[in-house]
Amino acid sequence: VLSSDFIDVDEQLEENEELVRNNTITSIVVALLFFIAAIAATVFASKTLENELHGIQSQIDRVRKLELTEKTLKYSRILEVQRLQIGFDLMRQRIKRLRNYVSHSVTAKIIQPELNEAK
Repeated sequence: VLSSDFIDVDEQLEENEELVRNNTITSIVVALLFFIAAIAATVFASKTLENELHGIQSQIDRVRKLELTEKTLKYSRILEVQRLQIGFDLMRQRIKRLRNYVSHSVTAKIIQPELNEAK
């Protein structure tokens, strides 16, 4: 009876050792699968973040272009206003000259006959 118990115990030990080996291998495989899954998730997350960053960068570029366009329009408006001011100043000067010319001409026409009569 005792020798059969030893045989059963030896068989049980061998089965247990095989189960432990199988469990160890399974644990290693599962750990590797989790590690691979973690790497894949990290790669996916980095690609997603990279795409989001690219989108944000393109939005920033569009805003910068709009700001430059706005500044360009602002400065072109300022230049246009300055041109108009210069034009108005020139017109004022011409009007003053014309007034002076007209007033001198009228004065000359009034005074000239009087001077001719005085002679």
